[in-house]
Amino acid sequence: MSDSLKQKKPNMHRVEEALAGKISTDELTAVEQDIHHERYMDSLWQTTPEQKAFYAEQVKSGKGVGIDELGNTVYQ
Repeated sequence: MSDSLKQKKPNMHRVEEALAGKISTDELTAVEQDIHHERYMDSLWQTTPEQKAFYAEQVKSGKGVGIDELGNTVYQ
């Protein structure tokens, strides 16, 4: 494989390092940055167990707030 083709293929290990905060996204190629951005944005929609526990405690104490299917703020 030529050097030009090798350079275009994203290095997923570097993307993972950037997602973990071990390297700066400035060190990624443009393609790697695109992959990083997509993976990062996807991760924002994933709820962690800690977030779920926090929200459950908020609801339990009467401080839970959310949005219903119509976009209205609801208090739980």
